[in-house]
Amino acid sequence: MSYKDPQRPQDKDYLAGWMPDEDPHDGQVVRTSDEQDLEARRIRLSKYRPSTAKKIAAWLALILGAMMLFGILSGSMEGVEGALRIFLAVLYCLMFAGPALFWMYANNRDTKAVRQWAATESDYREVWESFDSATQSIFARPSLADELPLLPKRPWLWIWIAEFAVIATAGALTPA
Repeated sequence: MSYKDPQRPQDKDYLAGWMPDEDPHDGQVVRTSDEQDLEARRIRLSKYRPSTAKKIAAWLALILGAMMLFGILSGSMEGVEGALRIFLAVLYCLMFAGPALFWMYANNRDTKAVRQWAATESDYREVWESFDSATQSIFARPSLADELPLLPKRPWLWIWIAEFAVIATAGALTPA
């Protein structure tokens, strides 16, 4: 059995792409960077779409964070006084409201970007279609990648790492 052969029939050849003497495409359809960029834009638009469930979850987390903030400050935690009480209240609030606040911020930013793209795209199409065919040939149609807006990636990994740090800190500082 060669290193290029799959170990089991149901496995794909996971080493072929890593070997220097192999064809990197190996019979697969090669996509252009414009097609890959367009696909990335489509995936982000569908993944980041603000659904009703996401909005409800974000608002519930924000409300729960506010309840934690005011609950701890109003005296529901005995044995903690002064600056530590305020610090714990902020940590417990961030535990619940942090990801929700980031999601609301990112969703607002993405909504503005999509709306601006839609306005710009419709203006461009309207002006381009008003030209005669000779003038249209001078101005190129937008490339495939420009057909959809590119939303920035959301750094959820870093948000959850920070969330874990907040939970660990709050747990360590909370009296037993």
